[in-house]
Amino acid sequence: MKIVVIGDGKVGFTLSQALSREGHDLVVVDTQKGALATAADRLDVMVVEGNGASAAVQREAGVDESDLMIAATSADETNLLCCMVARKLGCKHTIARIRNPEYTEAQYLLREELGLSMAVNPEKVAAREIFGLLQFPSFIHRDAFAKGRAEIVAIPVAPGSRLDGVALTDLYRTLRVRVLVCAVERGDEVLIPDGRFVLRGGDHIYVTAPACDLLTLVKAMELKTTRIRAVMIVGGSRIAAYLSRMLTEAGIQVRLLESKADRCEMLGASLPQAQVIQGDGTSFQTLQSEGIEDMDAVVTLTDMDEQNLVVSMYAQRLGVPKVVTKINRVEYGELMRDAGADCIISPRLLVCNDILRYVRAIGGRYLFLTNNSSRGTDAYIAKMARLGIEAFPDDFLTSADATIRYLRGRYLPDTVYYVCGTESLKNQLRLAGLRVAETLRDDCAVVLLGYDTELTYEKLESCCILLNRGADYVATHPDLVCPTWYGSAPDCGSVIEMLHTATGRRPKVIGKPQPEMALLAMEQTDFSPRETCLIGDRVYTDIACGVNAGIDTIFVLSGEGVMEDIEKYGVQPTYCMQNIREVLNTLEKGEPK
Repeated sequence: MKIVVIGDGKVGFTLSQALSREGHDLVVVDTQKGALATAADRLDVMVVEGNGASAAVQREAGVDESDLMIAATSADETNLLCCMVARKLGCKHTIARIRNPEYTEAQYLLREELGLSMAVNPEKVAAREIFGLLQFPSFIHRDAFAKGRAEIVAIPVAPGSRLDGVALTDLYRTLRVRVLVCAVERGDEVLIPDGRFVLRGGDHIYVTAPACDLLTLVKAMELKTTRIRAVMIVGGSRIAAYLSRMLTEAGIQVRLLESKADRCEMLGASLPQAQVIQGDGTSFQTLQSEGIEDMDAVVTLTDMDEQNLVVSMYAQRLGVPKVVTKINRVEYGELMRDAGADCIISPRLLVCNDILRYVRAIGGRYLFLTNNSSRGTDAYIAKMARLGIEAFPDDFLTSADATIRYLRGRYLPDTVYYVCGTESLKNQLRLAGLRVAETLRDDCAVVLLGYDTELTYEKLESCCILLNRGADYVATHPDLVCPTWYGSAPDCGSVIEMLHTATGRRPKVIGKPQPEMALLAMEQTDFSPRETCLIGDRVYTDIACGVNAGIDTIFVLSGEGVMEDIEKYGVQPTYCMQNIREVLNTLEKGEPK
């Protein structure tokens, strides 16, 4: 793939290094001769000196003939201008590094107007990574795949622990948990083990497991299970602001130390639920006076790697259960691990990995979206097979998938959910690692409502009890009716209205017409709104979802909907077509009607 990288700073060089290693045809553009000389000397790349926002410079770099242009300068505005120019020149895909939170919040609008294929925010990505690690303090790395149903986690093997000296063939007998050890980091080596491989104390093992088994795995390995209730953040950076908001929304206490008065004032105004303190977070006296020893976790986010390391080592010495250290210079990572910092975050590397995944994934695809949360993916694969359509698990996105994503981002891992839904929905939640109560319990913190073909009065009564107690309330989707062979049957929306009549409560709705499913689909496929279209036969859910997500929509008249629905619900699709065949014919012609 031919790729142009504009900006040869820290992020740009890291990207160029990784892309060059993967064999891409790479051109690097920058205004600094010294940076370009280093890139040309150390990497297998061509270099062009000049302003990357200039059309002439981009032509010289071959942007007009490139598959992808990545704008990674230090200025958001320059990156956005680079992308706009690149798209005008005919570049197929563009990626912009965007750090300003105001731009980040409007990224979907920006993608549409400027033709962005992807916008990356290093600080927000890092904050999300740290938040995930704090949910499971014993993990030193965590990444989700398969729509959040499975994860790959990095876990240290402590000397003398249950796994020290265990062969992988004996792993299940030792832990009684079905997991796959896909890699082992031992010293400076990364090893791909077979069944005969014997684990040693000091190893870092990369384990793939269903999300539902993570808590079981932690307990079986006798790892730390301390619930994070209070976090101290040292340094009031952008990462700190994003992370503080995520933590406070999850009910976690945040104490943020920042030395600059003006920055403290701004953070205090934007983070009312966090305790923002002006003080030198690198001073041991200040840390002690602010209660570092009472914290469940400490996150060091200053601009100085050395300061982050020193504070992290001090927190570990005091026995803080979880310590996360941010680094800017990737090459310091090994030194910091040698010094005792196990959990290290590099925003640069995280963004680099996100972009690499996008580069590998470029190519068209489709997803089937459904609000029906009563059935799992297997049932839909079987249904498609009966229709003569070959489909795979990753081809589907249900309201249950979107709801799981929302719940995992909003609540702590040990949150207990009362589910008014089918056993299939409950099993999907369990597979994602969520705790589902079988009966009404006092510790149920969230009522989750789905399409329930197994609805009973007892379930409705339990929902009312919990809602009247003040439990949070979430619904997978708002559809009033579900089409059946005999006509329409009450769907989740009808039960929402029933419970509203009884309790006065309305839920946070996740599925269509809310934009979450369309946004999640774009996130999973790495396509921008400009490259995405939602096709559906129901105006008030399907088409409204696309409109709310800022993407094109096609209203087909071969299903439930009729033309009168457009005026009835006040939702205007981009196109109206008779059926899917007309959609395909139009795409082949390249001229939408």
